[in-house]
Amino acid sequence: ITVSDHIVQPTIYTSQGWKYFGGNCSYTGSFTLTEQDAGRIVISLDTRETVEVVVNGQSAGKLYWRPYELDITEFCKQGKNTIGIKMTTNYLSTVLVTTHKKIGKNRYEFIEDIPDQQLGLLSEPVITVYEECM
Repeated sequence: ITVSDHIVQPTIYTSQGWKYFGGNCSYTGSFTLTEQDAGRIVISLDTRETVEVVVNGQSAGKLYWRPYELDITEFCKQGKNTIGIKMTTNYLSTVLVTTHKKIGKNRYEFIEDIPDQQLGLLSEPVITVYEECM
């Protein structure tokens, strides 16, 4: 069972004009659990950043590498739950990367069309409720 209330709109901030952003950003949202949502609750994120997940005002844990999945069961309750995702960039976007090609002896031409780094949330976070096995 997947509970998907569009918790956080996914955003790759480097492709939205923040090409050289380095620092912290936060996303907040909420989701609702019903009585039928009994079981282990896991949030899955698609990112390359350092992430702290906050559920109902409490830190549920930090994620530093893949898989970006965290069991948040003990922080959730029936009804409305708030969730925060605090991200710290890996600063890859702040490193000036240039591409060049050789055009003559000891002569190079720099190419400015550098592709954006894929930083931020790469897709929508997903909260999955795993049913308890009897």
